[in-house]
Amino acid sequence: MSLIFDGAETRFAISTPIIDQYAGDGIASRGPGYGLDTIRVDGNDTLAVLSAVREARRRAVEGKKGVLVEAMTYRVGHHSTSDDSSKYRPVEEVQEWNVVGGWSALGLSHLADL
Repeated sequence: MSLIFDGAETRFAISTPIIDQYAGDGIASRGPGYGLDTIRVDGNDTLAVLSAVREARRRAVEGKKGVLVEAMTYRVGHHSTSDDSSKYRPVEEVQEWNVVGGWSALGLSHLADL
């Protein structure tokens, strides 16, 4: 059976930066240990993510095995309703990342609030 696993690396595990959470800069390096092809992509680049998922599908269908897609991004919102991320990261940092990618990169930032 072929599966595609999609993970978003958002740089924080609730209030803990990933550098303090686990060794490495993401989960992509763990894929091969589980027999998965792995693709890492800039999660802020909408078209790159589309391309990566298409490639993952191709690999999964042709290779008949799982593929891990890790989208490297930044969580601009709070982790949950009980989380206040302004307590562990500067508001300015969040504002900088808020314009880096996604809808903004496509000139469609007005759609982000829909």
